[in-house]
Amino acid sequence: NEKEKIHQSFQYLKYHFPKMQLPKKIAFISSTFAHRTPVTKDNIGISLECYLDNKSKVIKELPVKDFPQYYIEELNQKYMVRDVIQEWVSKKILLHNDHLQFAEKMIYWGKVLYLINASIPDADLSLICRYSPNDFKWAEDKESDIWKHIIDQKMLYKRNDLTDKGWFSEAPFTSGLPNESPQRLGQYIGYKMVLSYMAVNPNIALKELIKVSYTDIMQEYKIEK
Repeated sequence: NEKEKIHQSFQYLKYHFPKMQLPKKIAFISSTFAHRTPVTKDNIGISLECYLDNKSKVIKELPVKDFPQYYIEELNQKYMVRDVIQEWVSKKILLHNDHLQFAEKMIYWGKVLYLINASIPDADLSLICRYSPNDFKWAEDKESDIWKHIIDQKMLYKRNDLTDKGWFSEAPFTSGLPNESPQRLGQYIGYKMVLSYMAVNPNIALKELIKVSYTDIMQEYKIEK
């Protein structure tokens, strides 16, 4: 079932990016949790152990010191397809720059998530963001508070990996926010910014969207009440 879903998602992506390279091979592998979906020049791997149910015996026996609870909770087969697309998009379409400002990183990840959504159009937004339904609801309910925190802390134009901790990468929660907050809320806000931009520019092609500046996208950001 997952093979068919992955194939279909790449078909959607190829429709929007006709010149995009497709993986020659998608290999189901074990990386001993080193990487969920490693990409090479031509191929992509899927580490099956990263998609075992977190209630399975194998996962329950993992040492807590090496595999914290927030990581264990995300080991779920439902994320496999979106993870494959995310990794391919970030390596082959939207190349990442480690020296971006906080605002640029938000829009970068917003574009990545939007492309995932275009590849899996029937998926819930929570799955696109790699959130549980409860975490996604928390983000939705607190969106204005999250944005206020970013503004109050003058984070938009900083280049600081320490400040960014948890905002774009895996962590127990998002740094500077309550402990019950989900991780990667910088990605979430960036995604909402891109959604706002596309709501007022519905006819723009995705190959053009990826070229739009982060400042132009931020100007269209509106928090739904």
